[in-house]
Amino acid sequence: MKNITLTVDDETYRAARIRAAEENTSVSGLVKRLLREHSAGRPELQMNSVLELAAELRALTAGRSHTPAETLQQEGRNDR
Repeated sequence: MKNITLTVDDETYRAARIRAAEENTSVSGLVKRLLREHSAGRPELQMNSVLELAAELRALTAGRSHTPAETLQQEGRNDR
């Protein structure tokens, strides 16, 4: 089994964690499933899955003025 490294922004990662929890899996498991579906030979289905996931992630992060990491940083500054 191979390991890969992905870089995503905080909002995307948080949304992926939420989605993974809803599916009772890990972010790694979620990505593994998407990659497996993508390589299964049915591009129309894989692209729909990716597009649906992207739309859900955008919906989860829509309307936020800043990332959760920025909120935590600000709270840390306020506690000083």
